Amino acid sequence: MIIHPPNLSDVVLATRYLLAQPDSAQPERCRELIERVQEAARYQEITGRAHARLGDGSIGSYVLRLPLAPMPAQLNEAAFKALSLVLEQFYDTSFISK
Repeated sequence: MIIHPPNLSDVVLATRYLLAQPDSAQPERCRELIERVQEAARYQEITGRAHARLGDGSIGSYVLRLPLAPMPAQLNEAAFKALSLVLEQFYDTSFISK
């Protein structure tokens, strides 16, 4: 299965998605996001086509289909927490070669 490695815009998009979620739901929403991207990558590998709802297996193709909060020009506490959660969970997945 080919998982597109995240780039900086993917990290920002995922952070914006989490900022649109209640604080208590953010860890689970981040895990779900990663699972959906992996599911889309498997679908594309099997069919050769992007999934209609989940995209092509890239983070951006999925997250851009979801509600996003604006990214604050100056990072506040909520943005720092969401950003650190995204980085931590992306690091803990197969997105990152270790």
